[in-house]
Amino acid sequence: MIENFANFCRIDLQLKERIVESHVPKKIKSFLQFLGKDPLDANAEDLRGFLLRFRDKSSYTYANYLKALKVFFRDYLDMPQVVSTFRFPRHEIVLVLDFKEDFGGFASKIGVIGFAPYSAYASYAGNKGVAFPSQRTLARMLGISIKTIIKYNKKL
Repeated sequence: MIENFANFCRIDLQLKERIVESHVPKKIKSFLQFLGKDPLDANAEDLRGFLLRFRDKSSYTYANYLKALKVFFRDYLDMPQVVSTFRFPRHEIVLVLDFKEDFGGFASKIGVIGFAPYSAYASYAGNKGVAFPSQRTLARMLGISIKTIIKYNKKL
């Protein structure tokens, strides 16, 4: 089943090989081992039990497992009801910058394109100082790719 799912990801979804190799064997295989039964008999409680194992891990780790499971159940097994209630975690980004002292170094570090996501976060945060816009929302808002948002999030 793992190899068939990997081929589904390669052919049907046109995922890059590095994505297939990094997500399919580790994430789906570990879920199937945890499950201990036919995945066609799985339900949301089974997923919840599995995902609890990642509660104390990085929100990115949890999100990567959830992404793989959503594709597996929703797209491959055609069982969207199993994953429909699960939401991706919000990645909190806190940006603190004293423009009078840090602007020159900060701007040269992230560049012109990097300054756009920073400005968007600042706009969303307003006076609260915390923002939760999705990467997709920012990419659409700024007319850049999600990959670019991710790249500059690492620099911020």
